[in-house]
Amino acid sequence: MYGIKLCRDSSVSLAKQLYSALINLIQQSVLKEQEHLPSTRELAKELAISRNTVNEAYELLVTEGYVYSKAGVGYIVQKNRAEKQVPKCCTEEKNRHETEYDFSLGIPDIHSFPFLLWNSCQKKTILQCKKEDFAYGDPQGYLPLRQEIAKWLFRSKGLQTEEDNIFITAGTTQAINFCLELLKPLQQTFFIEDPCYYPVAQILQRLNFLSKSIPVDEQGINVSEIKKYKDAICGCYVTPSHQFPKGSVLSDERRTDLVKLAVKRDFYILEDDYDGEFFYEHSELSPLYSLCPERVIYLGTFSKTLFPALRIGFILLPQKFHAQWKALRCIYDRQSAIHDQITLSCFMQERKIDTYIRKMNKVYAKKLQILLDSLKKYFPQELKFLGINAGLHIALQVQGAHFDEKFYQKCLEHKIALSFYPCKFYQKEFIAAQCEQDILYLGYGAIEEAQIENAVKRLASLL
Repeated sequence: MYGIKLCRDSSVSLAKQLYSALINLIQQSVLKEQEHLPSTRELAKELAISRNTVNEAYELLVTEGYVYSKAGVGYIVQKNRAEKQVPKCCTEEKNRHETEYDFSLGIPDIHSFPFLLWNSCQKKTILQCKKEDFAYGDPQGYLPLRQEIAKWLFRSKGLQTEEDNIFITAGTTQAINFCLELLKPLQQTFFIEDPCYYPVAQILQRLNFLSKSIPVDEQGINVSEIKKYKDAICGCYVTPSHQFPKGSVLSDERRTDLVKLAVKRDFYILEDDYDGEFFYEHSELSPLYSLCPERVIYLGTFSKTLFPALRIGFILLPQKFHAQWKALRCIYDRQSAIHDQITLSCFMQERKIDTYIRKMNKVYAKKLQILLDSLKKYFPQELKFLGINAGLHIALQVQGAHFDEKFYQKCLEHKIALSFYPCKFYQKEFIAAQCEQDILYLGYGAIEEAQIENAVKRLASLL
């Protein structure tokens, strides 16, 4: 269909390959504005792939604004998108697999994952599955998995919640999409961190929100700036455990202030805890959700904790939105893959997830230390490290440096993959970002421990 060919041996996922192929068709005007995309069932059958794979590719197109979905109609090519280029930070997946050293953000150490244990859980669960498990399931998610997530959140974070408040998602981006759809009818201002996780900005733009960016410093989002705003507010998106991309941890004082302000001004906080399982120099802080479950929507994902191809996340949702969420999920894709949900519930029930996270905390802490030591050894400039207490990446501020698009391209030519988050991209997409182009973002999840020193040495030579 449309001449799309997918390579099953590629390290790039089938969903990403399909997404890229459809973008090319849109940009080349093969798929014209207002043209309907094939149904997920039709395209899945034609390409011999799962509907979940097609759904993931379509949702990426929605997030980027190339298509929009309409209830009862399907996915339609967005007006005037054929000429728009893909942002640089969305094309990294293709380039990173052609490099020798990978400092990309948001990629965990997949090589350390216990796939034999995972496969064992898969085999065990496929034998235990009942026929009714393979029918249409609860759009809220597989009940045993929700029960295991509730137990795990209590074990790992001391967070108490019932399985009725937990909704399974196909990852964080889908969760953010749905949350903003729920808040859109309020037609009020939505606050976002500056700089931020860029898909959030794009979703806000697509849904025509009135958005305001709030600067981030070493204590996280500046809550006092939100207090100054006099008009009605519907929500605020934050990454308090490890701000993306600057890495700061939201201070205790600001956590309390933000929650109190949400109660006082009647708005909701979207708390994205994307890599909150990994802490190094201090104990983990309690999620904002534990301070006020009625005002905080907590977003969790297993993409960093386990592996990205497992398209399962979860959300803790206030009672007010339960029915609306289920209705939205039924419109878009109904449910996540049941077999993956059952396998994950087994993996969690047997506490394998606890053992794995403890192991990876040590692995990532060692990688981080090697990275910091190597940077101090090979970079002659004055350095400032941001975000080194948690997560899978750091922000490196290099005095006198200027990391522009040419520098990132130069790194690619020398087989180094970096995540490119230019200020001009944020400004173009309506966020008035602070232009701190002396900051380099370095992810240490994907790179092998033995590669780090040589990678830093090569990176230093390119300055």
